[in-house]
Amino acid sequence: MYIQRAIMPYIKNYLDKNKIIIIYWARQVGKTTIAKEVFKWKDYRYLNGDDIRVQKLFEEQTETALSEIVKWYDYIIVDEAQRIKNIWIKLKIIHESYPEKKIIVTGSSSLDLANSVNEPLTWRKFELILHPFSVSELLQQKAVINVEDNLNQWMITWLYPDSVLNYDENLLYDLVNNYTYKDILIFDKIKKSENLIKLLKALALQIWNEVSYRELWEMANLNPKTVEQYVQILEQAFIIFRLQPYTLNERTGIKKLRKIYFRDLWIRNALINNLNPIDLRTDVWHIWENFVIVEFLKKMNNTLDHSSCYFWRDWWKEVDFLVMKGGELYWYEIKHKSDRWKNFNYIKEQLNLTTFEVVNKSNFTSFIN
Repeated sequence: MYIQRAIMPYIKNYLDKNKIIIIYWARQVGKTTIAKEVFKWKDYRYLNGDDIRVQKLFEEQTETALSEIVKWYDYIIVDEAQRIKNIWIKLKIIHESYPEKKIIVTGSSSLDLANSVNEPLTWRKFELILHPFSVSELLQQKAVINVEDNLNQWMITWLYPDSVLNYDENLLYDLVNNYTYKDILIFDKIKKSENLIKLLKALALQIWNEVSYRELWEMANLNPKTVEQYVQILEQAFIIFRLQPYTLNERTGIKKLRKIYFRDLWIRNALINNLNPIDLRTDVWHIWENFVIVEFLKKMNNTLDHSSCYFWRDWWKEVDFLVMKGGELYWYEIKHKSDRWKNFNYIKEQLNLTTFEVVNKSNFTSFIN
């Protein structure tokens, strides 16, 4: 079954503007599927960057040699492009020679892509992120997939296409072990994989809480610079993300702390070796907060919304999630079942709130639509 992805219209729109489309995210989220779907009725050339033969095709950097790769095709897919040496310079040469060709490029992480794409392809590309399925996308398939019945399961196993369409726990373990770390562990700044796992386990125990790098290096027994470096790499690899505190003023704001969440709760739950159902867990509130925020970020991404997101805390109270949009702040408290905001009167008085909402299971789908 093919599920329509929300970013599809943007891909088609920017291809029509003769932009190279670059689609980022970790492996197994459907990047290849969506690229092939765009060109479904076209005669396209598919080039897999994991294939040594394809890497050799791109070894030459002359216009003549690169022309031989694409000249017989108007539609080209370059999959796992981060595996091809100097791919962006070569794509620049191809685009200058054949600006009319429609090219889609995918990459499993931003480690190499984001750091090297900007200069060679300035003004020639349009970047998109393809998340795992969003609940919003699955709501469009209500006749086939019952969202309400599956929500608790998705909070544990997450929303990779294989886990939604063909649930198999072994496939998910394979995803964690053979795909998640594949691109990260070859990155030259990751010296020891056990250090990375140690840090990830420390982070897995800290979702929902505010953390400092000092706490993390004490928990993982790593030096502070290594922790900060690894956190940045894990964020670039789409495994975690950070929420920074929103500071109203120097007196009440706590600026040094941040919240770190997992993009993929399956990885988080596997790291702490807890795949128990939601109704048997003691960390359901933490998982729910992580789940809701990630689904909101997917909504932003899928609509090209570039609003800024934060949390807020003073020395006494906290607000889970803030969104700065169009110069206005929207405040949200995330509860698994309750519709009460226990500290609302204090926070309203302190912050002069006009827009606020409690997000729970009963109104979750409207929040992320």
